[in-house]
Amino acid sequence: MAEDIQVNNYRFFVESVGSTRVVSLSGFLDERCEQAKIDFADLIEDSPERIVVNMTQVTYLSSAGIALLVTVHSRCRKKGLQLSLAGLTPDSRELFRVTRLDKVLDIHDALEDAIV
Repeated sequence: MAEDIQVNNYRFFVESVGSTRVVSLSGFLDERCEQAKIDFADLIEDSPERIVVNMTQVTYLSSAGIALLVTVHSRCRKKGLQLSLAGLTPDSRELFRVTRLDKVLDIHDALEDAIV
């Protein structure tokens, strides 16, 4: 299964790796990205065992983008799904550290580490 959605400066591509769904995001993840809420809701509804979000191509992450990821994390927990983030830029990683969300979210440096 592979699904590719592209809207404005945002892209959401999903592929299956076993029972894991790998979501590759690219572009801006900010307040203009209402489509991301819909895309993640649809994915969570499918109830994969695990979701890994590959953020290596995210060029801008705003507070709205962080809020979206926290909401996705919360929805996954309610459904018993595991969510991991991978490949954050140094600036994004620092945002998660400063907000202490790195203590709440499962964050990996490399996509390969998150999929294992």
